[in-house]
Amino acid sequence: PYTYITTLGEAMTAACAAGVPFIVLDRPNPLGGLVFEGPVRLPAHKSFIGWGPIPVTHGMTVGEVARFYDRELGLGCDLTVVEMEGWKRWMLWRDTGLTWVPTSPAIPHDETTLVYPATGMFAGATRNVNEGVGTTWPFETIAAEWIDPMTLWRAMVDEGLPGVRFRPITYKPRWHYRGKEALGGVQLFVTDPRAFRPVRTALALMTTVERLYPGQTEWRSDGAVARVWGIPRVPERVRAGESVASFEASFRKGLRDFAAKREKALIYPLR
Repeated sequence: PYTYITTLGEAMTAACAAGVPFIVLDRPNPLGGLVFEGPVRLPAHKSFIGWGPIPVTHGMTVGEVARFYDRELGLGCDLTVVEMEGWKRWMLWRDTGLTWVPTSPAIPHDETTLVYPATGMFAGATRNVNEGVGTTWPFETIAAEWIDPMTLWRAMVDEGLPGVRFRPITYKPRWHYRGKEALGGVQLFVTDPRAFRPVRTALALMTTVERLYPGQTEWRSDGAVARVWGIPRVPERVRAGESVASFEASFRKGLRDFAAKREKALIYPLR
């Protein structure tokens, strides 16, 4: 989840209610326009972290998200999307030739956006797992005081996840961290952005850490985790030993329904 499209949804709702025309100056999705993954957010878990009935990654531009919201939420906006020239769905940010302007202090590079959904979905649901915020490589790691780097590294290599490599790492964040001990864990390197699946990687990290260190992850409240993931009971399912494949199977119907609705909102061609 990223909050710019929450602001979009709230602003659209207010403009539509007031009868004010709404204009979106469209821009590329840094992750491209092809892949969408994860659970579709349930209305009961709408929050500023995640606002609309879309999955964690959605493969739409901001303008397409606006069209999706308008249609699927029945907003009835006087909506205009000023379309981009030359953007194709296969393009990642690196393919656009555009300069990256940090979208937040912790997203300094366009490459950061690739790993943000993977590590952020795990660490953002806990109180004692760090994702690299507080270092010069934000969102590139998963680490904790009680993780042995080599043990987690071997386990993650064994997962055989597509498009990503791991290395063992030990570090101590310089800010956003109140502990005294160094953290151990793994750093992520996306080797093939088009094959990489960040939500699958998040699930693999969560379930592997729980298997190696049962009960050590300090999860936030179920309501707080649901605001991150858009569905309830994620920590409970992880603690129960549910597999990545089982999680993904439970997302399948929602993603199928989303795909059909998403298709109506798309603007740009594949090539």
